[in-house]
Amino acid sequence: RSVSKLTRTPTQKETVLRAATSQLEDTLEARCREELGAEVTIRIKLEETAEGVQVHSLTVTPTGEAEETRDAVEELLQHTLGVSPVWNVPGGENAP
Repeated sequence: RSVSKLTRTPTQKETVLRAATSQLEDTLEARCREELGAEVTIRIKLEETAEGVQVHSLTVTPTGEAEETRDAVEELLQHTLGVSPVWNVPGGENAP
């Protein structure tokens, strides 16, 4: 018996949301690099609510030595997005 998988075309809203998420990630990574000297990868998941769109999750993965800039990165993201990040540290502890 064969199961056919239908691939759904993203709606215009989903496409815009994905583009906005990608642009926001790039902008925040650049700010961390330029303002704080922190090399990090930022992944944001947005969700739609009755009030609009909000950050569902925020993950930061250091791509260089980030321990000395961690507090500054958290402060920047908290101030900008109103959310504290979860740190994805390879071989380390995932701490908010």
